[in-house]
Amino acid sequence: MDLVFIFLCKSSGSYSAIINYFVIQERLGLIFLVMNFLTAQFVVVMAKIGMAPFHFWIFRIVRGLEGWLLLWFLTFQKLPLFGVLLALFFEEVIVILVLGFLVCYFQILLLGDYKFMVSVSSTESFN
Repeated sequence: MDLVFIFLCKSSGSYSAIINYFVIQERLGLIFLVMNFLTAQFVVVMAKIGMAPFHFWIFRIVRGLEGWLLLWFLTFQKLPLFGVLLALFFEEVIVILVLGFLVCYFQILLLGDYKFMVSVSSTESFN
């Protein structure tokens, strides 16, 4: 999925989105491999997917995307990691998820750009 996103961005000329996405995803992947605690791995997978409240890196990438690339980034990029997220799920994480919902709802009230509002809505609703 990452390679498809990179090739799509390259064809449209969104080089800043490619670089930011690659750097963030590879750092989080390395942290996931190094950490051996269930809680830390769950948080890292949430950050890789862009789930709330660990979704603030998404704005840096969404700024450089238009049209089809925005749709691809906000939906298809998250699908492969949901299985990993469900495998790492435990009951104490529900507090983090509720906190994430509250952060997203508050953030939607403060955002003025339509593209950022769509990305926060996607983050909040697990699309």
